[in-house]
Amino acid sequence: MKIHKLILGIFFLLMIAGNIHAASFDCGKATSEVEKIICSSDELSKLDESLNKAFLEALKRTDIKKRTIESQRQWLKNKRNTCQNAECLKEAYETRIKELGLSSHGIAISTPLNRSEASPKPPANTPKSQTAKPTVEVNIRKTEQQHESTLKRLKKSEPEPSLNEQLMQAAENGSLEQIKALLTKGADVNARDNLGRTALMAAGGKGHLEIVKLLIDNGADVNAKDENGRTVLMDAARSGKLRILEFPIDKVPKVNAKTKDVPTVVMAAEWGRNLEVVRLLIDNGADVHAKAKNGDTALKMAQNKGNTRIAKLLRAHGAKE
Repeated sequence: MKIHKLILGIFFLLMIAGNIHAASFDCGKATSEVEKIICSSDELSKLDESLNKAFLEALKRTDIKKRTIESQRQWLKNKRNTCQNAECLKEAYETRIKELGLSSHGIAISTPLNRSEASPKPPANTPKSQTAKPTVEVNIRKTEQQHESTLKRLKKSEPEPSLNEQLMQAAENGSLEQIKALLTKGADVNARDNLGRTALMAAGGKGHLEIVKLLIDNGADVNAKDENGRTVLMDAARSGKLRILEFPIDKVPKVNAKTKDVPTVVMAAEWGRNLEVVRLLIDNGADVHAKAKNGDTALKMAQNKGNTRIAKLLRAHGAKE
């Protein structure tokens, strides 16, 4: 009878030991209720281990690594750790494992989860604290550190933007002092980007009046055109930057200059749906009768887009369809 009890006791201890090492973390150090539930169930422990494998496999996809880490963190916080029973945990784990294996969820992995894959055995005589597999949280932290290290290396290897590229960016961002410094260093005030735009066009389209003044005072060409034939005046008109138009307009005689898409500045202003812009341009000589290649006038464009106030203003100045 004593032998029988001893055998049962040994069998029971073996079952407990099996559960301790089945999960992806050391069950001997489990503290939260969720971890205790996982460790008490052989099925949940195996699911936890399978999920850890799926997560590590997903991290091999460098293009989605950051999203995978963030989604895993959210799953731990909002799904797994909110469960209060084994049934909830089982559903959470099974759903997450499927998500990590399906491209339709946006965090696909290239290799499907292989449940039959045997876990690597720890080296002999290795202390228990070293054989415990890392938790998913640990894997996330390690991956984030590797990602940050990679970004630092890439940043160091990237070439420094040229003075002209910095000038364009500063004009977009409205960095007046930076532009002054760049011009002092020798940046070309009329340099163009890959779309043929100058710093003046970039600043005018964003409404940075002080920068527009500074660039013009330093020799910026107010009549320069980008690859679509647009000038700073047209960019300001399309974006509705009225105060930009009020400053350089007396220095821009060609208010009726044509572009590939917009035959007059009036039409550019109409696209911006800004009544005061249209009024200002008309007062400075913009041709209200000009037509696009398809024959549309500014009046017709305004009517088609439901801009009734602009249409009324154009008619008042003699515009016809």
